Amino acid sequence: MKPHVDRFLAAVATTLFRIAAAIALVVASGCGGSEGPIDAMNDSPAEVSDTPEDLPQDPSPDDSTFDAPSDLPGDLADLPVDTPSDASGDLPPDLPFLTAGRIQVVEERLAYGATASRLEAIFRSVPYPTGQDLVGWNDECVVLKGESLMDPTPCTPPCLAGSTCIRGQCQPIPDVLSAGRITFTGLNAEVRATPGTDGYYPVQTDLPVDLFDTGAEVQATAEGADLPAFTLHAWGVEDLEAQADAIHFQAGTSLQVAWTPAVIPVPGTRIQLRIETGWHGSTHLTTLWCETDDDGTLEVPASLTALVPQVTCGKCEQSWLGRLTREILPTDAGPIELQVISRVAFVPWY
Repeated sequence: MKPHVDRFLAAVATTLFRIAAAIALVVASGCGGSEGPIDAMNDSPAEVSDTPEDLPQDPSPDDSTFDAPSDLPGDLADLPVDTPSDASGDLPPDLPFLTAGRIQVVEERLAYGATASRLEAIFRSVPYPTGQDLVGWNDECVVLKGESLMDPTPCTPPCLAGSTCIRGQCQPIPDVLSAGRITFTGLNAEVRATPGTDGYYPVQTDLPVDLFDTGAEVQATAEGADLPAFTLHAWGVEDLEAQADAIHFQAGTSLQVAWTPAVIPVPGTRIQLRIETGWHGSTHLTTLWCETDDDGTLEVPASLTALVPQVTCGKCEQSWLGRLTREILPTDAGPIELQVISRVAFVPWY
């Protein structure tokens, strides 16, 4: 048994005690929970120069402002999923089963053309189990496949509240944790995120469309609660320019993805492609997840696209192509990430 499995089983035992107490509380008080606001108080622009000379310089190997991809968690050999014995290499570091928490500061262009900004935060006691297996990979992409949503392996007896059925076994849903109020600086609005009594941070969408400037240092400072206080930094990125509606996916055919490289490069910038099938709120049937340099092109080979089923939009999630920077903080619960991203949405099935 791998060491990460031992750690997971220990976490399961602890979580089961918490679940029993949580069930009693839910029965007594009902399912509702209080929500705390994320407030956009004003539209004061961050003071950021437009000149490339004022942007952060490329970090040296000892500079911790940005983590190089090789330093981020996510080696294929350490995946908490069923993994081929010859798997090796790096993974995109923010796959859901690798991180226990994430703060996302997002500017996005949606598939139907609207532009918007949003802020999301979630923290859990351990990384969330997805029930997916690694079925293919190369230096830039991985393909993960879950159970058929039409014919899942049942759990007998049925799982209790607070747990979920994955491959015929009940697994506890990780506890939601609070990091206390989170204050953001470096954005084009003054923003604070406050969790409800259940630990959840409401998604905030009432924000300026131009939420951050290129090269702006974005800082998220959490006061601490279930998690200790922490501060994370990332950098505003240039708006991603791509014809996302030109991304036509065909299973078994190489996928060509193109975008305009940033005019003003920001150190640590990555390009992320995420294509998912499944229904909202369910385990994703298949995930194609890629990260690459901001050089304008990405090719996903036919050997990987052949592993992603061609589906109708009854089974498709909205997919993304984005430009991002991040910082990841190790914690006892698992890695916590701050991500600043400009992304465009698309539906790749034609």
